[in-house]
Amino acid sequence: MHKLHAFSGTSHALEGKAALGPENAGRVQARAKVASFDSGNSNRDEHMREVTHAAAHPTVELKGSFVNPLTLPATVEASAVIELNGVG
Repeated sequence: MHKLHAFSGTSHALEGKAALGPENAGRVQARAKVASFDSGNSNRDEHMREVTHAAAHPTVELKGSFVNPLTLPATVEASAVIELNGVG
């Protein structure tokens, strides 16, 4: 059994868009290539690509919705689904 560790990974290859619809309802979508994430440890990054099956599922995707506040600054709550390794 593998012990879980906390770490951060960063990608600068993010694509995304947000749109406001009627009655301040908004949608957001973003995606990044799994291979673009960098944790600062190349062995860990390679293992992450193996276990997430990056060859078969090359992107991590986020799709969400929110209600846009009428005044700013504001905190916005959103609901979202993240798809990684073909599972959302």
